[in-house]
Amino acid sequence: GLRFFTVYGEWGRPDMAPMIFADAIQNNKILRIFNYGKSYRDFTYISDVIESVYKVMNKIYLSNSNTHQVFNVGNSKKIELMKFINYLENAFNRKARKEFFPLQQGDMESTFADCTKLEKYINFKPKTNLKDGIRNFSKWYMEYHN
Repeated sequence: GLRFFTVYGEWGRPDMAPMIFADAIQNNKILRIFNYGKSYRDFTYISDVIESVYKVMNKIYLSNSNTHQVFNVGNSKKIELMKFINYLENAFNRKARKEFFPLQQGDMESTFADCTKLEKYINFKPKTNLKDGIRNFSKWYMEYHN
């Protein structure tokens, strides 16, 4: 089993925060920010997720193992939501119209993936830093939506 932590990047789900944020910034919509922006997420760029999935599948296939395991797939770094938004604003060269709200019921204040087990299993750590990942994502987003 693979547990993904806040995946962002090209072809992302439109109902997830990175796409919602990009849409709001690009189209001058109000960006609703919960927990007054004091939340943290383990943002993981899509190409690092894909490489992790490929390496896990390949290792399982080659080992011919019938052992079941669960791995966290993430960046192993918690990043403040406002930093993520700030990087998006810089990439789109626009300021977001922000509206702040308290933490939503059922939402987590912070998520963080301990990927030690996965890193040992496939000998891989994510390579894409947040700034580069957001630059790639925003470039794709603007091209796709124009």
